[in-house]
Amino acid sequence: MWLTAPNRLGFAAWVDGAMAWRLDARGGEHSIQLGGDSHSVQLTSSDENALPLLQEQFVRGDELHLAFPQVEGVNDFGFNLVFRPIASSESESTARVLECLVSIQTTLLDLEPTIDIVVPEADGSRLADVEAEGVATSFSGNLFSGAVLLGRHDAPFTSVDVSNKQTTFRLFGEFLEKGVIRRARPWLVLESRANQTCSEPFLQSLLKELQASPLPLT
Repeated sequence: MWLTAPNRLGFAAWVDGAMAWRLDARGGEHSIQLGGDSHSVQLTSSDENALPLLQEQFVRGDELHLAFPQVEGVNDFGFNLVFRPIASSESESTARVLECLVSIQTTLLDLEPTIDIVVPEADGSRLADVEAEGVATSFSGNLFSGAVLLGRHDAPFTSVDVSNKQTTFRLFGEFLEKGVIRRARPWLVLESRANQTCSEPFLQSLLKELQASPLPLT
């Protein structure tokens, strides 16, 4: 379940059994971080501009909804995030899967907005070509380990860079028409065991599940 506090906008935690994964989603100059240590998965701006600031958060059932609206003269785009757990048929005993639905839009013309997902200490395990089948990369942290997966639904708008002991997924990156909403849907695999990456067969089976499921409309 998601734990939030009314007086701490942008801070939440996903609690499952004895494990808790902290989320810092304030936006602005802060990257959005899931994990709580130096090995957190991060959503960041692709350039020197800050992300929009978080203005609203609420929990609906098992979903955490976060709104980062565009501010005229300050941000080029706005976006929403929805985190929800995925009940996978291939789930390993200690691994949990969270879907992160990213919806981006702009009121400006001639814009190609991008958001980066940065996976530190990644092993660069590309399971398949981005344009054809999807991609997954695993990481190992001091508090927890896991992986980030992207299916073919996101392939036309995503590039992958592996360098400096990290993997960067650059979401979107093509012309976005004013008023149009574009979505990406990475799956975040959270492993409660520290310093232990997910197995490749496990990630491959998860990637097949992700590819087979439709992109949510909301």
